[in-house]
Amino acid sequence: MQLVISAVTPAKVFLIVWLVPIGRLISELFIETPDLAANRDLVIGVCAIGIVSVLAGCLLANNVKIHAKSDYIAPSRMTIRVILSTVALLATIGGLLSIRAWLNLGVALFSPNIDLFSQMNVIATEEGGGVLSGVAGRFFSLLPVLLVLSLYLCRHGQLKRYDAIVLGTYSLVLMISPRRAMLFWSTIAALVIWFQGKEESWKTLAATAVVTLVLFFSYFGVTQFYLGKIENLDIDHILESALYYYSSNLVVMDGLIGTDHFSSTWVILNSPARVINVIFDASLDVDLSVPFVPTPEPGNTLPAFYYFYKGGGFPGVIVCSLAVGFIATYMYRMYLKTRAFVYASMSAFFMMGLIVSVRECMFITYDFLYWIAVSAVMSFWLSPRARSQ
Repeated sequence: MQLVISAVTPAKVFLIVWLVPIGRLISELFIETPDLAANRDLVIGVCAIGIVSVLAGCLLANNVKIHAKSDYIAPSRMTIRVILSTVALLATIGGLLSIRAWLNLGVALFSPNIDLFSQMNVIATEEGGGVLSGVAGRFFSLLPVLLVLSLYLCRHGQLKRYDAIVLGTYSLVLMISPRRAMLFWSTIAALVIWFQGKEESWKTLAATAVVTLVLFFSYFGVTQFYLGKIENLDIDHILESALYYYSSNLVVMDGLIGTDHFSSTWVILNSPARVINVIFDASLDVDLSVPFVPTPEPGNTLPAFYYFYKGGGFPGVIVCSLAVGFIATYMYRMYLKTRAFVYASMSAFFMMGLIVSVRECMFITYDFLYWIAVSAVMSFWLSPRARSQ
C-alpha cells in the first residue's frame, strides 16, 4: 500500500497550533514585554528546545523504514459487534454512574437552573477535579474510546455511517460537564481519526474547520457564560475569553518556572506513582495541581514542556519531546501501512496530545495512558489478521 500525503500529520498539526506562541517567543527576543519578565530567557529556552525536539522526533520517525505487512483481512462482523457492544455497554454504565454521582451530591441535573454548570464546577473542584474514581471512573473514561472506535470502524466500512453518528453523538453527550477537557480532547481525537491518511481538498478541510470552530465557540461560549467567566454571551466576549485561554499559558509558565512548584512531587512518572500507591499502599507524593497566576486574569494552564522541564530539567525536555514526536509520527506511518486500529488510535491520541500541548500535558495523564492501554488490548481482537501464507 502506497503511503499518501495527508493534511493531518503530527508535524503539521503541532506547528499550526504552536504558530502563534512561536511568533510570540520570537518577538520576545527582540522586544521585551512585561508579560514575560520574571524568567523570560528560561521560558524561551525551554519552549524552543521542546519545539525543536518534537520536530526532530517527527523527522527521525519519517526516516525509519516500515517493515509491517499490508496484506490483511478484516476481523469478522461478530468480533466487531462484540467489541463495540462491550465498550458501549461499559461506557454507558460509566455515564450513568456519573449522573448518579452528581445527583447524590445534590445537583439537579435535569432542572432548568441557569447556575447548574457553576454549581457543578464548584463541586468538582471540591472533589479534586472529578466525581468518579476507581472502576466507575475507568468505565466513564471509555467514552472517548467508544467515539474513536466508532469512527474508525465507519471509515473502514465496518460500521454504517448512521450507527457511527449515533454512537459518536451519544458519547459526546455523556461527556458534557463543566470539566470540558475530555469532551474537547475526544473531539480532536475524532477529527484526527477521520482525516489522518486522507487526501482531502482544501474546500473540504476549510468547511470542516469552519463547522468545528462554530460548534467549539458555541459550546465554549455557552459554558463560559453559565460558569460565570464571561459577562455577556456575545461573539466579542467569547473570542476574548478563548484567546485568553490560548495565549495566557506562557505567562503562567513565566510566573512558575523559577519557583519550587512541582519540586517535591512525581511529574513525568506520576501515573506509575499513583498505581504504586494504590497497589502497595505507598505514599509517593503526587500533586500536579497548578496555582493560579495573574496574567492579568488568573490562569493555571501550562505548556507540556513545562512539565517535562520540571520532571527532568533540560534533558527531560529533550528526551520527552523527542519521544512524543517520534511515537506520534511512527504510529501515524504504521497506520497508513496497516490500517490497524492500534496504530490508528495511538496516532490519534498522540496527535491530540501534540495539539493541546500548548496549554497542557496529556502524555503524562492517567487517562491518556489508560486510553492507549485499552486500545492496545482491543486491537488484539480488532486488528486485521495477516493472511496465512
